[in-house]
Amino acid sequence: MNNESVGKKIVEALKRQAEMMDIEEAKENGISLVLPSVNHSDYGFKAISQNQISFGLSHIKGISSQMVRNIIKESSEKQFESYIDFIVRMSKHKLSESQLTLLIDSGALDEFGFNRNTLKHNYSRIAKYAEMITINNGNQLSFDFDLVDVPSIEEVEESKEKLSL
Repeated sequence: MNNESVGKKIVEALKRQAEMMDIEEAKENGISLVLPSVNHSDYGFKAISQNQISFGLSHIKGISSQMVRNIIKESSEKQFESYIDFIVRMSKHKLSESQLTLLIDSGALDEFGFNRNTLKHNYSRIAKYAEMITINNGNQLSFDFDLVDVPSIEEVEESKEKLSL
């Protein structure tokens, strides 16, 4: 590993440490940290009220900065209406199952009203659905929602583990 890459890693570690100290200071001052959201979060932390800060999508370890920008761009054009809508629209950006799992575990998909195990359990069926309705028109992808029926969400029991901030 060269000196430049070591230096970058050290700078990133120091930035993360400073952010964590800021988070602790905010909590001590009565400011709560709101879980990330694929519809409402920005790239970084954002004040959403005098006593609430929204967790930025870029702070979810393992999600590339490009994928974060893709999520923000999609939701700014039209908010994601459901878990299925999220997977279908993000399929054109090649959202992987591992990235989706990180988003689920962070709470970024909690707003869709299903527990996290249910979201993980239904991913492969919904990803197949997204693949079946995708039409490749040269450089542009579109979706034909009349090709097959929308899959139903099969609910499963939530595990006892839950991440907290």
